Amino acid sequence: MPDRHNEYELDESGLMNIVSKYEDMIQNHTLVYFDTDDLLDIIEFYTQTLQTQKARNAIEFALYLHPDHVDFIIYKIRYLYDDDQKKEAYQLLDQIKHYQSNEVKFLIAELCLNEGKSQEAFEIFEEISIMEDDPMEIWMDITLCYIDKGDKDAYIWIQKMMNKGYTLDNSQEFRDIWCEYHSAFDMYEEIVPALKKSLDENPYSITHWNALTRCYLYLELVELAFDAVEYSLAIDDKNLEAMDLKAKCHLMSENFEEAFRIYQSLLSQCKPFQRGNALMNLANTCYFSQDYTSCINYCNQTIQESTVLQKNARLLKACAYMELDDKQNFFECMKESISYHKHEIKKEPKLTQMLNTLMINYSKRYNEPVFEKLIELWNL
Repeated sequence: MPDRHNEYELDESGLMNIVSKYEDMIQNHTLVYFDTDDLLDIIEFYTQTLQTQKARNAIEFALYLHPDHVDFIIYKIRYLYDDDQKKEAYQLLDQIKHYQSNEVKFLIAELCLNEGKSQEAFEIFEEISIMEDDPMEIWMDITLCYIDKGDKDAYIWIQKMMNKGYTLDNSQEFRDIWCEYHSAFDMYEEIVPALKKSLDENPYSITHWNALTRCYLYLELVELAFDAVEYSLAIDDKNLEAMDLKAKCHLMSENFEEAFRIYQSLLSQCKPFQRGNALMNLANTCYFSQDYTSCINYCNQTIQESTVLQKNARLLKACAYMELDDKQNFFECMKESISYHKHEIKKEPKLTQMLNTLMINYSKRYNEPVFEKLIELWNL
């Protein structure tokens, strides 16, 4: 179950050289030519590492150099749609519909899924896959598209793979997509056999040992998680993802001091784009160890460091202020969370549940009209 958004699993050689060259250009206010492949790598790097604004800036730069390149236009349509600029997204789509490439058709199907037009999306995806001699790769892309929308109809495409003869025993690609699907819908028991089969074939795969560790953590099998992560660290004791997972094992074991020590070490070793995640982990550790003042401090640092994690940090900060019985700052944090991140939070069920729980707990604890004000803001 390789994590598609795992910032620790990135190619460290040519990719980082290209990204550094691009960032030097931005910092020095110069203009450097990049070919389309390099620009696609840069955009994908920022996307994978959740550096959303940098990804969008790179898309705009790519369109400046290559204004008619369909892949860059598709990227822009996606981010316009995600920003709720649907009219602009569809206007841009109208400019490339005539290409009739599989990439454009895929985008149209994806937008149909977003709009709830499931049958229309399915028919377009089916049309694309029929054109392939070996449709496994496109089936995987389609499955991931459904997964990203939180749509369990993704399994239709997994079933197509099985009908074609792909199984957990004969295909690593099938095992990976199987794990992606079941992890997306919290069915971790289904993942363990697939990961064990992958490790039987390649016992030195840190990616799969780390994935097995994550799976055991979700299943709250902490001892098995410790065992799995030790295999990762035996292969490479400097693997940052394995260190992060070992800290999580300690956190679940309520060994807060050791978890904090590992997270501090990660903070000193990680790259700049990883700092937000490291700071957020420290904030969580402080919260669970009931050091609420330090938790708030790390949340503030996270907010400064990472735009993507601001919503998480503000909500955690609100939790800490509630524990400190600081009603004024609690309300301000909640107000900021809703004002700045309402649409993002609504897309993430766990964050929505966290926010609702906070408001309910506040209402029960203080029975004040502030609760109604937050509800009103949430429903605007």
